[in-house]
Amino acid sequence: LNPAIGGIEIIKAWPMSGKILALAYLAASAANVFGAWWTKPLLMPLLLAWALSLLHHWKSSRTSQDLGTFTPWLISAVTFSWLGDMALMGESQTWFLLGIGAFAGAQISYILTFSKLPGPGLVSAWKFLLVPYIFFWVFFNSIIDAGNLRVPVWIYSALLISMAIAALNIALRLQKPWRFLPAYGALLFVTSDSLIALEQFNGISIVSGAIMITYLTGQSMLVAGVVLSQAPTASLSRKR
Repeated sequence: LNPAIGGIEIIKAWPMSGKILALAYLAASAANVFGAWWTKPLLMPLLLAWALSLLHHWKSSRTSQDLGTFTPWLISAVTFSWLGDMALMGESQTWFLLGIGAFAGAQISYILTFSKLPGPGLVSAWKFLLVPYIFFWVFFNSIIDAGNLRVPVWIYSALLISMAIAALNIALRLQKPWRFLPAYGALLFVTSDSLIALEQFNGISIVSGAIMITYLTGQSMLVAGVVLSQAPTASLSRKR
């Protein structure tokens, strides 16, 4: 493949399984946003199946030696996210805490996924980029009335913000046009969890579908940014 091939051409080069799984994920996501709650158990498995179908398709490419290092952690991140989704379908505080625990595992797994990608770190080089993330963490935790769950919320939100920082840090390690996709996805993930916290703890009514559309778009961008940068064209372009 020509290393100059752009994003659209890469999508056209996906295997048929990847295209079908992507459409299935989009359909299930849209249905969920519009109120079909029963699709929730399907969402993360479809996203993970799409990612693995592309990585398997590209396993004989020049990036194959790198795929095994981050893939287990990517699988772990999406699996923990699925467990979190299932827990948050419950209505008790116990289920909510289990959900926080599962998503904490997802954030740690995403951080480890990003750490396995070789290359320079954007935030490591420009540490001033940490400022808005730290400011948001301090400000948001100051306005959330989490009561006896304050400490778990502090810990989880610190992991969430750390994941968002790690997603920005890998920008220079990924190939255009996917370079900042994980960073944008992480911000949407933060937005989704912030909306959950405002609704759960502060009693603020959130527009129907807002939490899931930011969450699902964010998860898609986190996974896609990493996976699509492993395409053979991306690999060849990085090595030029």
